[in-house]
Amino acid sequence: MSILDQTYVNMLIPSYHSNLANELKKSRKTYLYDLGIRNIILKDFSAPEGREDRGAIYESYVFLTLLPLLAPNMEMRFWRTKKQEEVDFVILVNRRPYPIEVKAGWKAHAPPPGLSAFTRKYPDTRPHSRSPRRRASPGRQAHTHHFLSFDEVAEVLKHIR
Repeated sequence: MSILDQTYVNMLIPSYHSNLANELKKSRKTYLYDLGIRNIILKDFSAPEGREDRGAIYESYVFLTLLPLLAPNMEMRFWRTKKQEEVDFVILVNRRPYPIEVKAGWKAHAPPPGLSAFTRKYPDTRPHSRSPRRRASPGRQAHTHHFLSFDEVAEVLKHIR
């Protein structure tokens, strides 16, 4: 994997942790820079809307959108625990975490479980969820979760720099 990383075929993203024993400190996620390579491996070039792996495709899209927008004071991570709670992206801005969760078809009116778990562990965060279409934010809670469409991804980083 490191050869693919060095030749810009993929990028390894480290996990986020803050010395909590139940977080997977050494795990990594990999993202391909070219989704065509992924499609060739899977032999599937159909539209994302009809695919079973559309969540992974949308997550890769958000990765490719966020990556060039990172400033020198920013890092991209993800978060996962031994209990399989996960947040797709944790953008660190001056070491302060901003979790971003990508959902292909989130229908619930509550925040995704991984995002809720993250905000319980790290209460000083401002979570965001990404979906192909805008969803109304849930009612007032301890944390306000902002549900935005994919085309609004870049706006998040402009506000948190």
